[in-house]
Amino acid sequence: MSRARAAARVATVLIGALALAGAAPPAQGPAAAGGAVERLAQQLAAEIAARATEGPLAVHVSSPSPVLSRALATLTAAELSRRGLGGMVMDAPDAPDASIAEGRARDAGARALARVDARLEKGMLAARGDLLGTWVNFWSGRSPTRPPQPAAMLDVTVEADAHALALLAAPVTAPIAGTTGGNGTAPVTAPPAKVQIAAAVLARIPSSIAALAAGDLDRDGVDEVVAVTDDEVVVLAADGRVLARHDLRGLPAASVAVRDPIAAATVVQGQVACFHARKARGELLAYGGGALRVARELEEVPLAHGAISGKWVPGENVLSAEGRRWSAPGPLHSMAVFEGATRTDAVVVLPGGAGAWVRGFPGAGAGEAISGIGAGTALFDVDGDGAPELATSSASYAPDAEEVRVFADGPWGLPPKWTVPIARGRVMAAAAAHLDHERAQQLLLGAWLPDGTSEVIVLRRVAP
Repeated sequence: MSRARAAARVATVLIGALALAGAAPPAQGPAAAGGAVERLAQQLAAEIAARATEGPLAVHVSSPSPVLSRALATLTAAELSRRGLGGMVMDAPDAPDASIAEGRARDAGARALARVDARLEKGMLAARGDLLGTWVNFWSGRSPTRPPQPAAMLDVTVEADAHALALLAAPVTAPIAGTTGGNGTAPVTAPPAKVQIAAAVLARIPSSIAALAAGDLDRDGVDEVVAVTDDEVVVLAADGRVLARHDLRGLPAASVAVRDPIAAATVVQGQVACFHARKARGELLAYGGGALRVARELEEVPLAHGAISGKWVPGENVLSAEGRRWSAPGPLHSMAVFEGATRTDAVVVLPGGAGAWVRGFPGAGAGEAISGIGAGTALFDVDGDGAPELATSSASYAPDAEEVRVFADGPWGLPPKWTVPIARGRVMAAAAAHLDHERAQQLLLGAWLPDGTSEVIVLRRVAP
C-alpha cells in the first residue's frame, strides 16, 4: 500500500472514529463525550452559523498536519450542512492569503468562506481564522469586491485528546534507503528535523493504576495497552476503547500488606504477565475473543519481557530482581526495557529518586547511575531515530505541578531535551508503546487523580 493510500485510510478511520465517539459508552475513555476534533468542529460551525445565515458556506482549514486539516474541514462542513447551510470543503494550497481557496469557493457558488488555521497550543487544540463573504458585486466590474457581511474573526479552542494528537503526529520526511517498516511492508522514513511532543488523555480508569504495559496482543501490528489496578487488569485499544477486563480479586492476598498500589506487568510473546504486590501470586493471561483467560499462575514477578524475574519484598513496594546475566543494583520499584536495532537498554527505578540506565542490557553490568527520577519512568523512541530517550516524572511524591522530562541518549546530567506539563494528577507508572504503524513510539503514563481514579495519558510527537 502506498504512503498516500495508507494516509488516506488512516484519515478515514480516524474521522469515522471521531464522528462515532459520542455513541461510545462511558467506560471507553474520554472520547465518549465526543472527540476533541469533533467538539472543535461543532463549536467552529456554531460560530460560523451565528454570523452567516445564508448558505452554501465553504470551509478551508490549514494546519501542520494535512490529516488534521481534512478531518476538521470535513466535520465542520458536515455540521454546517446539518444546520441547513450547505457546508462544503475547499481544498487548496495553504497560500499565505488563502486567495486560492477564496477563488475556488466563489467558483463553487459559496456565499461565504471560513479560513481557519488549526494547531496545538499548550495542550489545547485551537482553530483561529476569519469568515468572509464571497458574493461578487455585479457593479464591481473586473475587480470583485467583498460584501461587508458576513465578516468576523473565528477563535475556538478545546482541550486536546489522544485522537487529536494522533492526527497531529509529526509528518515523516525522506525515506531511508534500503529499509522497511516494522511489518516489512511499508517504507521506513527519517524522523523530522524538529520534534514537538505533547500529552493527552487516552482513557480514564475508576481506580489507581498500579502498573502499565503495552504489546501487540492480537497480532495486528499495533500495541494494546494494559493497565493493572488493585482489582483488575484492563486491556485498551490504541484509541482508548476497553477490549477486555480480568478480575484479580480471586487471587490470594500477600502474606504482608503493602500500602501503595504497585504491580509489575509486561507482555511476553503476546501474553500479559502481571503480579500485584498485594497478591500472593501473579498470572500469565492470554487475550483472544475480547477476553483474557489465565494461561498459568506465576510464582515470580516477570520483568524485562520475561527475561528477568523478581520477588516482592514482603510489606514493601519494592522487589528484588536477579538473573543469570544481570542482577539489579538493589531493591527496585519498576524496570523498563527498550529493544533497539543494535542494542537493548533497560532503565531501573530505585527508591529515593535514584535509578540506573543499563545500555547493552543484560550484559552491561549495573549500568549508569541516574538521579532525580520519578515512579513514571521508561525508555521510548519518541523521534523514530532508533535510539531511546528516557522519560521520567517528578521525583517528588506530591509535586505542585506534575511534568514529564525527556532526556536524550547520552551522558546523564545534561538538561532534558523536552519537558511536557501534565494537566492533573501524579504520574506513577509509564510504558512505551507502538499505537500506530509509525517508527516512532508513544509513551503511556498512569496518573493518579485526587478523587481516587486514574488517567492513562499518551505522550507522543506532534507536528511543530
